Amino acid sequence: MKRKQSNPRPYARKRVKAANATSAFTVSDVSRIARRVVRNAAETKQLVIYTSVAPVDNSVTVINLCSTTQGVTEAQVIGEKIYIEKVKLRHFMFNNNNTNASKQVRLVVFMAKEEITATTQASVTAQNLFKTAVGGLVLPINPTDDHKIKVLYDVVLKLQPTLSNFTVTNLETREYNYEVKIGRNFTYKDGNCSYGEKQTLYLAVVGYEQAGATQPVGIQTFSTMYYRDM
Repeated sequence: MKRKQSNPRPYARKRVKAANATSAFTVSDVSRIARRVVRNAAETKQLVIYTSVAPVDNSVTVINLCSTTQGVTEAQVIGEKIYIEKVKLRHFMFNNNNTNASKQVRLVVFMAKEEITATTQASVTAQNLFKTAVGGLVLPINPTDDHKIKVLYDVVLKLQPTLSNFTVTNLETREYNYEVKIGRNFTYKDGNCSYGEKQTLYLAVVGYEQAGATQPVGIQTFSTMYYRDM
């Protein structure tokens, strides 16, 4: 009589039933996810920023580093010193009704003391965001609040191929992939706000079309910002 064969993998993990997709996140879940995002970012040196917000005329698409629709803001602690290797914009889309104009996009990477959320960014336009000189400016969200931000990198990108002598209606979209190598260290402190160890720093990318001056760029899918803690 044959002996009954024992389990060849007695220490195999039991299959865990998947959680209900409709179950709500708890505060501890959000904190755990935030810590995991930070840990993974430190290991892989990259963070993926997801957004599906299409801007309207006279607005700016602001993408916060580590910001998600679940509101995981605890993952946004970066540190005082940061080295930005490159910024990669993928599925770079915009609508434009200007005709026969060479399309350029202004890319601004900045550091802020406070998070720019979808609610507050409604009052931020390309005109008043960049009305002061690059290097120090104030977000006009609420004149009584201190929303100072520090511009880290400001460059005008020429889209390739250019759309000169090409008519784009406001119902059409063009898609581009673009990568900007920065490779610089950035720190920021001023007399009123200390952006240091006890502060939460927010990195963001702003893009808008230079030719139209106020026409925004819709970064519809996602962007990736590579960084390294110093």
